[in-house]
Parts: sequence; structure tokens; C-alpha cells
Amino acid sequence: MSLDDEHGLLVTDALAKFTTSSWQSGPQTSAATFLMWIFTRQVVAHHRRAAVTAPLREWHTVWTAPRYVQDEAAYLSEAQRQLSERREAEQQRRAERLRAAQEHARQRFGTDRSDDHQAAIDALMRRQAALGKLVYDFIRRATGAAPYIDEDAAPEFAMGLPVYIGQRPYGVVCPVASRIPAARTQLAPLVIFVASGREKDRIAAQTPPDQRIIVLENPESGDDS
Repeated sequence: MSLDDEHGLLVTDALAKFTTSSWQSGPQTSAATFLMWIFTRQVVAHHRRAAVTAPLREWHTVWTAPRYVQDEAAYLSEAQRQLSERREAEQQRRAERLRAAQEHARQRFGTDRSDDHQAAIDALMRRQAALGKLVYDFIRRATGAAPYIDEDAAPEFAMGLPVYIGQRPYGVVCPVASRIPAARTQLAPLVIFVASGREKDRIAAQTPPDQRIIVLENPESGDDS
């Protein structure tokens, strides 16, 4: 509050309004008017859920008009709906990539394989798909660049998924340990991303001692090979 020569005691930072996607400072008013608004329910105490925009302080409870409470509820409901749609779409894309990768692997490895071998291929594809976002986020934080993760396993990358920054290979996601000796020269300068300590140990047994191997564990990756 502050003291004003014309209006007396002023309420300067208690009122808030919801605008677009955040809470912002509301109007200043006299203490008498502020109390009258409270008594007549023109403003109510509201436990906010959306963010605030400076200079409004980050109080958990704001005094605001009922319509702004409704505006926040509508915004949050729409944001949740869009988030759910994005998650569903991403799950569908991951499922489609997994099916395509499995088919790609069957074509490369051949269809006359044992059930155990096919199960190992399926587990590899699941790990590669599950690590995609983790690898992207890791590289973005480490380099500031947005990487491109190829969706097709490549023999020259030991059947891992190549990762590029621009046109330059940067890393590979979950290569097959038994195929690394044939691709060792290609893989040596790259970062290898794996889903567990067990997988790291298998890869490290086939790579030079100074090979950089990063474990990005994901509950969905399922290192069961």
C-alpha cells in the first residue's frame, strides 16, 4: 500500500488480472474501494495456478475479479487439451517409427531368424525409440544445436541410429555391440548413447578405451538384450 494526497491510502499491488496466459498487475485503487469490492464480491481471493508476469509478485493467492478466475480456468483447460493431443500424437509417431524400424530390421537381417533373435531386434528398436527425446535434449543442452536423429539403423553405424548436427555425424544411438568391430573407425570420433550400464559395458568391450559412451536411462527403454 501507499499514501496518496488525493485518495488517501492506496492499494498498489494487491489486485491482479489474467491476460492471455499469465497473471499481471491489476489497477491501483483506494483502500476504501478495495474493501467495498471485496464485500460486494467484485473481487475474490483466488489460488492461482498459471504463471505471473512482472512486476506482479509471485504470490500463490491473488485478489481478482471472478471473470479472471474463469479466464484462467479456460486457458488451463485448453493448454491441457493441447498437451494431451501432442502426447497422443507423439506416442503414435513413436509407434509408427518402431513398426517401420522393425520392418527395416527384418529386411536387413532377413526374415529366417529364430524367435530369440527377433526378440533381440525388437528390444533394440524399443531402446532406440525410447532414447530419441533424451538424446535430443542432451545434445541441445551440451551444444546449443538442434540435432537430427535418423530413424533408420545403418550398418556403417553398427545398426545404431546416426545422430547429426547439420551435415556432420555427432553420435549414434544404441549400436549393436557385435557389429562395432567392423564400424570401429567410423564410430571412434562419435558419442555413443545407450540405455543402461549393462549396454554400456557391452559396447565398451568392443570400442577403444577413450570412446565416449553416455548412459541415458529411460524406464521405457527396456534393456532386455
